[in-house]
Amino acid sequence: MKTKRMKILFVGVIDVPSSSNTSMAKELRNLGHHVIDFNYRTISRDFSQNEKRITQNVEQLLQKPYSLLRRFSTRSSLYNPYFSIQGRKAMNDSLERVLNSEKYDLVLFSKTDTVNFQTISKATNVATTWYYFMDPLFVAKNINAKEYANRCTWASSISSDVVNHFSKTNTNSILLGQGVDNQIFYPIPKNNTLEKDGVLFVGTKTKKRTQLVNFLIKNKIPIKCYGKGWNNKPIYGEALANLYRKSAIVLNFSQGLPSYSIRVYQATGCGAFLISEDSTDLAKAFEIGKEIETFNTKFELLGKIKHYLNNTLERNTIAHAGCNRTHTQYTWKHRMTSLIEMVQNNNSI
Repeated sequence: MKTKRMKILFVGVIDVPSSSNTSMAKELRNLGHHVIDFNYRTISRDFSQNEKRITQNVEQLLQKPYSLLRRFSTRSSLYNPYFSIQGRKAMNDSLERVLNSEKYDLVLFSKTDTVNFQTISKATNVATTWYYFMDPLFVAKNINAKEYANRCTWASSISSDVVNHFSKTNTNSILLGQGVDNQIFYPIPKNNTLEKDGVLFVGTKTKKRTQLVNFLIKNKIPIKCYGKGWNNKPIYGEALANLYRKSAIVLNFSQGLPSYSIRVYQATGCGAFLISEDSTDLAKAFEIGKEIETFNTKFELLGKIKHYLNNTLERNTIAHAGCNRTHTQYTWKHRMTSLIEMVQNNNSI
């Protein structure tokens, strides 16, 4: 089916090169759609910076208690205070003006934790709306994401338990994973003889991850970690892709099973061999033992790392299959095509 050209208002983080929203918007444009960016975080920050210093300091103190009110209440009188500080009210007012200024076929919301619930409802009154959620269930509960999902025409999540959470109030909730930008995360050409070595983890340092990494170090596994809290700072884009290409093994530790990180697609997209914490969702996306590997205990992880470091051919065969799966099914082009087809097959535009 040939899709019609759509006018899409994208509310997200599209002005940061490493943001997944940037890749999403690029692929929507490549598919022929007219995309208007609304960078809600930048707009809020700009409004906040124009406030007096004392106002900024007071609002910073109010951030946590107001966030708790938003989390536990569906009454506007209690959740509105959160959306009224740090430039958010002005940002939401600006978004409402944009919504009313033109007619849109689709309004796509992603990473929109400071957009007022009421603004979402107003958007749905004038256009088809989609809430694209990319975090684990505990984050969904912390920001009361079910309110966003409930107020949109469509809602999606990368995790099955979040879809179940959203489906309680919005039956148009589906599983739709993240994707890979195949212009950045692609494998080494076949004629390149780059030698791969060592074990790599890229992600924020947490207590559980520290325990696993320390266990591997204690057992003399050559591991390097990059990200917030580690000695090596966060890394993105081409530099990250090059790290994946050079590593013999890339690890994935989840922050909330069955959810799993975009690093799964980015690492496999670069042709890296991936060992991930076991996940029911991941097992539906990749063939375990043939496209990626998984583990349940630290001892199983250690055993598989030792095995695959010593079995290069087997490791490379699995890595090649995982890379092929990602590039044939899980690019951002695939994800955005699925989203647009879902909207157009169920709406008259």
